[in-house]
Amino acid sequence: MVTVVEPLASARSVAIDVVVRVGAAHEAAAASGIGHFIEHLLFKGSARWPTPRALALAIEGLGGECDAYTTYETTVFHVRIAAVHLRHAIEVLGDLLLAPRFDAGDVERERRVIVEELRETLDEPTELVQTLLGRAMWGEQPLGRDIAGSEASLAQIDLPQIVAHWRAHYVQAGTIISIAGAVDPAEALATIGRVFGGMPAGAPPPRSPTLPALAGPRIQRHRRTGLQVQFALGFVGVPAGDPDLWAWRLLDVALGAGAASRLFQRIREELGLAYTIGSAFDAYDDAGIATIYGSVAPAALQQCLREVLGDLRELRRLGLGADELRAARQQIQGALTLALEAPWAVASWNAQSLARGDALRPLEAVLAEYDAVDGDAIMRVARRVLRDDGLHLALVGPLGAGRALERDVRLGA
Repeated sequence: MVTVVEPLASARSVAIDVVVRVGAAHEAAAASGIGHFIEHLLFKGSARWPTPRALALAIEGLGGECDAYTTYETTVFHVRIAAVHLRHAIEVLGDLLLAPRFDAGDVERERRVIVEELRETLDEPTELVQTLLGRAMWGEQPLGRDIAGSEASLAQIDLPQIVAHWRAHYVQAGTIISIAGAVDPAEALATIGRVFGGMPAGAPPPRSPTLPALAGPRIQRHRRTGLQVQFALGFVGVPAGDPDLWAWRLLDVALGAGAASRLFQRIREELGLAYTIGSAFDAYDDAGIATIYGSVAPAALQQCLREVLGDLRELRRLGLGADELRAARQQIQGALTLALEAPWAVASWNAQSLARGDALRPLEAVLAEYDAVDGDAIMRVARRVLRDDGLHLALVGPLGAGRALERDVRLGA
C-alpha cells in the first residue's frame, strides 16, 4: 500500500482519496461491470455501519461528503470532512472497503439499480454519444464497453463472483491512500496503519494490453427523435506517461477548453452553429482518446463538422502561433495553481499521480513541464494524433439517411 499525506497550512478540512487500482480494463467481457457493481455494494453496509443509512450518516451526519466512482483503470473512494473528524473518516473508509456486508438481497436490488443507470445513459444523448464513440474506436475490448457493463453481463454476475473479485483486488499491493488538508502526518499514518494494517498483501491486478483502435475513418450512428444532433469526433490520443502528453494538454486547451478557445470562437461566436462545443481527452496506461464534442441542429451538422475538420487541418499544418501557445500555457498553469489550493484537489492529484506510477513533484516542477513545450512539440503531437486512420465519429439524434458524411469526415494527407 502506498500512502501520501500533505498538510496544507490554510485548510480547516481534510480530504481523503483511496484509489484501488482495478477497473473496467481488468474485466473479461462476461464479467463486464463487476468492478462498478462492487463499488455500489460497498455502500450497502459494513461490519460497524451495517445499513446504507448508517454508512451515509457516518460521514454526512458530520457535515462531510463521501462518494466513489469507477474508471477503466481504478476505483476511487473519497471523503471530505472537518479536520477534527480525520480518524473517524479513515475508520469509516476502512470498514467500507475491508468489511463489506455483501448481502444477497442487496446484490439483486443493486443489480436493478445499475440496470436503470445504464438505461438512463441510453436516454441521455450527451452520454450515449460518448459510449458510441468508444465502441466505434475500440470495438469489443474494455475501452469500447460501458464501465457499468451491460444488462446481459450484469445478469450473469453472482455473489460468489463479486466476493472473489473483491478479495483478489482490494489488497495492499493495489491500494493508494492520499490525504491532504489540515492534517498531522504522524496521526494520519498511525491511523491508516491501525485501520488498514490487516488488509491482505495481494498482488497488482493483471490486465490485458489495449489493442490498437479500429482503423478509421468510422462513423457510428444512433437515430432518435429530438431537436439536436449530438456529435463526438474522436482520435486515438497519447497515453499517460507519454512525453507528448504535455503538448497535447496545451493543444487541447487552445482547441476547445473554454470561451476563448478556437472551436468556441469559430463555431459558436462567429458562425452561430452551436451552443455547446468543446474538446477533451483521456489518457490511460497504454491508450489515449482525444474528443471534440458538440450539439447542433440537424441542418447545421455537415457545416459544423466541415468547420471543425478545417480547423484541425490548420492545426496540423501550422500548429499554434506564439501568442496562442502562450495563452494556452497561462490558462492551464493558472487553473492548476488555483485548483491545488483545495484539499480535495491536492488529495486527488497526489493519488492519481501515484496510480499512474509517476513520482510526486512540486507544483513548480509541473508548471515547468508546460514552459518547456514549444511550437515544434505542438506541431509534432498534432500530426501524430490528427490522422484519418485514427478518426472516428459518433452521432445521436434525428439523422438523415444520406451518405455525404462519409465523404466529408476525413482530414486528408
